[in-house]
Amino acid sequence: MATRLIARPEAAFRVVEAAHNGQGDDRAWVEQIAKAAAPLFTANALNLGLVRRRAHHYDVLAVASPSPELERYMTSVTPMLPGPALDPLCRCPQPVSHIRAALGESLHPALLRFVADQGAADTLGLVAIADDYSLSIGAPYADPIVIDARERRVLTQVALHMEAGLRVRVQPTEVVAVLGTNGRLHHAQGASTKAESRARLSAHVKQVERCRASRTGRDEQALDAWSALVAGEWGLVEREERGVGRHYAVIETNRASRLRALTSLETHATELSARGLTGKMIAYALGITPSSVSKALAGAALKLGVGTRTRLVQLVARLLAVGPSPEQDPRLTAAERDVLALVRLGWTNKAIAAARGRSERTIANQVAALLRKMEQPSRRALAASVLDRGVGDERFSLTA
Repeated sequence: MATRLIARPEAAFRVVEAAHNGQGDDRAWVEQIAKAAAPLFTANALNLGLVRRRAHHYDVLAVASPSPELERYMTSVTPMLPGPALDPLCRCPQPVSHIRAALGESLHPALLRFVADQGAADTLGLVAIADDYSLSIGAPYADPIVIDARERRVLTQVALHMEAGLRVRVQPTEVVAVLGTNGRLHHAQGASTKAESRARLSAHVKQVERCRASRTGRDEQALDAWSALVAGEWGLVEREERGVGRHYAVIETNRASRLRALTSLETHATELSARGLTGKMIAYALGITPSSVSKALAGAALKLGVGTRTRLVQLVARLLAVGPSPEQDPRLTAAERDVLALVRLGWTNKAIAAARGRSERTIANQVAALLRKMEQPSRRALAASVLDRGVGDERFSLTA
């Protein structure tokens, strides 16, 4: 029987609130997320770390752990480990994973000791990435971890909100609007002054406030209603100031993209797609419809001169250098590796079946096995996951 990972689903909304709270320094922010997240998991302990990737190692910016000894261990050991040893954990492309899935049997000895010291068979991880920065939640479990579909959906939503909050903290940002808790606009500039934009922002704030006021029995619906961004452009940061009271600052991230031909929405969509998120989850992250995700990906593919979205994902995944290279993964059969190579090329099941002299059902079963073994949610994620990791700073971001 699989271990239940989520103890109190309603706590997920508290983590979202903490992630979007703009008060305090990095340490205070990480501690407030840890406090909000503790009831969410069935694990007895929860460890959070905010780190920054340097050329050859990671700087530890903030740690929250119930164990002072473990906190000291994380603070002292992490900066001494080579960056590549920690990349699969701190920059895991999937927002939700676990150590054994991320690293297989190639755990660095220091990480093996870290897991063993917690008496854990495995550690569940939520990872948020923004430029060189990573925010991770680690929840150790005594038994092997199996993440079911519902738990993965909820935890992915939480991780995406963590990432939205992290992005606001570490990237150059500008407050382009201020809205009261009633959705009334107090200030706006730039694109947010357009009537359609004002209406969208106001509606989203009202929706968030309704969810916060009446979550009882509707916790997952409330989580579904609060997307990580609004219209793929703006983040909401809750603030409270003397004379103003509680309100929402609308944050626009000034991102100097290396993919300069793409709009902000197209860049966000391709980045998330390259990290293996489904179209539905990308829509949730960006606060847009699934059809708008498809349109953004198609537009990005056209601008970058690639023929398919699979090729687009591969291109962006190479820039991001996300995902392990599974060609030598012992879990895969020779036939599955061959099918994987053709999936990389964007072939359909029908084309693969014809080329290999197999039935479409057989190929479909092999693709399903690849998705299961590699813990990927989609074919596009499979296409991105097999790219070799790059070198140098370009691997960490699409931003200048």
